Amino acid sequence: MGASGTLLTALVAAVPIAALVPVMARRSGRPRYVIALVVAALATAAYELAIEVLDPPAASERFVLGFLLVGDAARWSSLATALLCLVGAAGLWWRRPWGRQLAIAYLVYLLASFLLWGVRGGAAGDLLGLVFWQLLVLPFLVFCLMFLIRDTKGYAR
Repeated sequence: MGASGTLLTALVAAVPIAALVPVMARRSGRPRYVIALVVAALATAAYELAIEVLDPPAASERFVLGFLLVGDAARWSSLATALLCLVGAAGLWWRRPWGRQLAIAYLVYLLASFLLWGVRGGAAGDLLGLVFWQLLVLPFLVFCLMFLIRDTKGYAR
């Protein structure tokens, strides 16, 4: 799937998510950013698992901290990401301190990966993807990271 397909998929997915987050936050009593992070983590896990099922092993590619992984390394990285997202979603949903710390670490990893991806020239052929990250994803990551760092109340000890 090209950058335009990824962008379109993300925008189509964002509409129902944006409508569900306030309703889920009101019903569950959790902050909206927690609901948004849980939904994003579950969507990321589903995407990573779908890629593993649908893509042939030889076509697997993944950028990790600005480096391109291919083949089995990319597949294992994708599976590890899916597992990490599922565990993180559970920790955030039940408001566990380790879930918050895992989410902070993963968001810092994503920000570092994005910056290294751009600096190392990984985005050279994917201008639309780079713009998408800068305008939509990067601000979401930064705001969620700010809220996670500030919000310590409500987490079980």
